[in-house]
Amino acid sequence: MKTIQCDLSNAIIEFYLQDKTARRLKGKTPNFYVQLCPSSHQASFYLVQTIGGKTYWIKLGCYPMMSVTQAKKALLIAQRRLLNQHQNGQFHQTQFTPRSPVGDVLQWALTRGGNSKQLKAASKRNLKANIIGHILPRLGEFSLGKLSRGVVDECLLQPLLAQYQASTVMGIFQHLKWCFSQALVGGVIVENPVQSLRFSDYVHQAIVPRQGRLTVVQLPMVFAQLAQANTQKRLLGLLLILFGTRIGETVQARWSAFDFKGRLWRIPAADTKTGQAHLLPLTSATVMLLQQHRMVLSHRMKRCDWLFPKVTDHRLPQTAQAGSQQIGKVAQGRWSAHDVRKLCRTSWTELGIDHLIGELLLNHQPTQLDKAYIQTLAQAQCRAALNTWHHYLEDNGLSEFLSARSGQDRRLNSS
Repeated sequence: MKTIQCDLSNAIIEFYLQDKTARRLKGKTPNFYVQLCPSSHQASFYLVQTIGGKTYWIKLGCYPMMSVTQAKKALLIAQRRLLNQHQNGQFHQTQFTPRSPVGDVLQWALTRGGNSKQLKAASKRNLKANIIGHILPRLGEFSLGKLSRGVVDECLLQPLLAQYQASTVMGIFQHLKWCFSQALVGGVIVENPVQSLRFSDYVHQAIVPRQGRLTVVQLPMVFAQLAQANTQKRLLGLLLILFGTRIGETVQARWSAFDFKGRLWRIPAADTKTGQAHLLPLTSATVMLLQQHRMVLSHRMKRCDWLFPKVTDHRLPQTAQAGSQQIGKVAQGRWSAHDVRKLCRTSWTELGIDHLIGELLLNHQPTQLDKAYIQTLAQAQCRAALNTWHHYLEDNGLSEFLSARSGQDRRLNSS
């Protein structure tokens, strides 16, 4: 392969693409090379760097989409990143080219996601399940240069849409996009082949959220199933119904998080999906339920800070997956923890509870305008809303789990 050393410019590249006497150009700038492809009238810019006795070719971009001036700027950035990684002991042979398998990028992204402290455990599990179970088997053997809009449609999306709901497929597609965006940010690819793809390009119908399998009419059935469960599963199910909390937030509840004097359940930011601490008012029914539960605990369990400790190690809480499985057994597959959360949201609306208060109780992310409103009015209204909901539940089966009815909260709906 003939290599010519020259002062690189756009005009020089054009000349040699027409001349076809050279296949590679070496610029006067150190480590700067251009790989020519006369048949397609294109060229690729490369940083060629030797580190630890090995030479690495790092693609910077393609001509004519990238000019020589732009490539020189990209060269400096790539050199700094490479040297910093080497000095910090982070350097590894990871630079994918158009010939590299898509599977290599996916595995790289999976490792990056698994090591990330920004992703919660549930997000990591979902990412791994979608990459290993769906994306890798369908796209892993394609080269990066062959990953096109048509390939994504024919080999990934259409087979998935034939098996799953569009909302499920959209989640898988978003993980595909995440993998390549992370690879671009991490500097292991220089072009993102799926950056311009949008799910709406493939699926034109609106994504309708899956309807919950529970309505208030089925509350007596739910309470009857919980009555047959052991004390731990029963309390878990009741807390889900009382507050509409996520299963992951609920199974990590500590006794120390319940402020019985101040009548608050304080869920720390580390346990929430939004990464924001969550305050939930405690009603008299909740306080009674929790105190009754603690009274029947063994001496060993009373010393445990977790409401739902791991069976094999009481020093740790249950996982969200284990909690979901327990609820599934209680419900005999007829409803899930998320169905309870949807039931709460729907029921609160039907009971006339303000939409914003319902969103706040579910710990959904508020807008900036909502935050100002929340700071002044929300706490009292959240307490009133939960009083209304818990009174409704008492009238529809919850009272069977309480040793005595308390009328304290009934006197003032907004206390």
